[in-house]
Amino acid sequence: SIVHCVVKKFFKSQEITEEDRKPIYKNLERIETYLGDKEYLIGEFSMADCIFMPIVPSLQVFGCHGYIDKSLKLQGYSERLKHRPGFK
Repeated sequence: SIVHCVVKKFFKSQEITEEDRKPIYKNLERIETYLGDKEYLIGEFSMADCIFMPIVPSLQVFGCHGYIDKSLKLQGYSERLKHRPGFK
């Protein structure tokens, strides 16, 4: 999980492994499924998307950006979140 990766990287100064990333990939698969053909998780921008917004920058820190790069759906969603006024 992301919490596990935070503890490992920032509190224990250990490298994040591919094994550590597997639960994150599983969650990204779920998000991809929830998105379907929608721009945001439930259609219009909502609290569900607000909850996910702070996670977006951490995905790169934990080396998960490659997974997002393989999914046009997640790429688009990530970019839409990054361009929201509240993201800055």
